[in-house]
Amino acid sequence: MLPVYACSGTPVNVAADCAVFEDAISGLQAGRAGNFGAVVGVNRRGLDSQPFVAAGATVVIGSFDELLD
Repeated sequence: MLPVYACSGTPVNVAADCAVFEDAISGLQAGRAGNFGAVVGVNRRGLDSQPFVAAGATVVIGSFDELLD
């Protein structure tokens, strides 16, 4: 069975309503290229955040625990 949006004839950008969480530069680049609504860089090692932003992160967090605050 096909999802409803596949049958409606209306293009839907599902990725725009989703977020990608990545700790790899290549993953951030892929998320940005995929037009995800949010591309979250996970900087677990406390490195300079600039490379994450340059790769397409819309926000950079140090840990998933930050999402619970």
